[in-house]
Amino acid sequence: MGDLEYLNAEFNLEPGTFLFKLHVDGEWDTAAFTRLDRAMAQVCTDLTGHQQLPRWLVAGFRYTCDFTTRTISDSGLPRNKPAPYYERAGRRLRDLNAWLAYGWPI
Repeated sequence: MGDLEYLNAEFNLEPGTFLFKLHVDGEWDTAAFTRLDRAMAQVCTDLTGHQQLPRWLVAGFRYTCDFTTRTISDSGLPRNKPAPYYERAGRRLRDLNAWLAYGWPI
């Protein structure tokens, strides 16, 4: 599965994806987050300079950034990492969203 297909699965909350686990199970899966991060970064690299981007992709990046950072700030999320890990994860998603939307590489 390529990165775009993987992100499509993430953004559609398919079972086993990071967003599914976070949204449905309230679970932060570190390995799944790493996979999501890498796929988002690779897609940003691949699409840098494109004048038109698929709407589903832009909306998915934005949703991922907004939903995940809101969830991170929720004290009810079980945490198996120190607080700075989650702060960096939220910042990383905001940076990836800006990179895709505005072409600002990080």
